[in-house]
Parts: sequence; structure tokens; C-alpha cells
Amino acid sequence: MLKTQQFAGDVGGEITLDGAIADPDVHFTVEANKFSSTIATTPSAFDAKVDGRYRDGDARVTLAVASSGKTVLDGNVDMQARVESLLRATNEEGVGWRASTKVRLSEFPLTTLQLFSPTSG
Repeated sequence: MLKTQQFAGDVGGEITLDGAIADPDVHFTVEANKFSSTIATTPSAFDAKVDGRYRDGDARVTLAVASSGKTVLDGNVDMQARVESLLRATNEEGVGWRASTKVRLSEFPLTTLQLFSPTSG
């Protein structure tokens, strides 16, 4: 668990790596539970989970965020990419990776958008 300043809640993660550097098998998970700012006026704490897996040139990362027991954001990123192609690529040939994403907002508290507005000094 990580200790955070100006935030309340728990954040934890795990990563596992197997295989060769040129063709790894990677799995990672990051979770936040009852996470909130202690100084901002956010509506409520949130729970979040990010889970990712890379194996045999295919990667998928999924994301889920909930607040007050309701899913507010979820989605995924899918990618076809060989680590070996990055390690051996030249500037002329490029890497040739492909990626797509799908994200859904639902029950999203619009009052949280004030967190992204510029503040006056």
C-alpha cells in the first residue's frame, strides 16, 4: 500500500513478469479503494481498478471506476505490438503497432469537472 499526502484511501498494485525481454508475459493490477482528496471538494470517494495483460504481442488494459456504488467510467485499450519490433526497429521502418480504445461514461458526476478548470491566482 502507498501512503499519500492530501488524499485519503488506499492504493495498491501488483506486477508479474515472465519470459524473455523480447517476448515477455506481463500482468499488472492497480487498485484504489475509497480514494478522495482531503483538500478538494469532490463529491465522494471512488474505487478504481486498472488491469493489464501483455502476452504474445497482444495487450489489453481494462479500467473501471465506481463512486457511491455506481460505475461511472469503464473501458479498455487493446493493442497489437511486439516488444521485439521496438527493440529492433530503425527510424526508417517504424514499429508498426496498432491500438484501439473504448471508454464509457455513465452516472458520471458532472460536478467533478470543476477539478479540471483553471484556477485564478
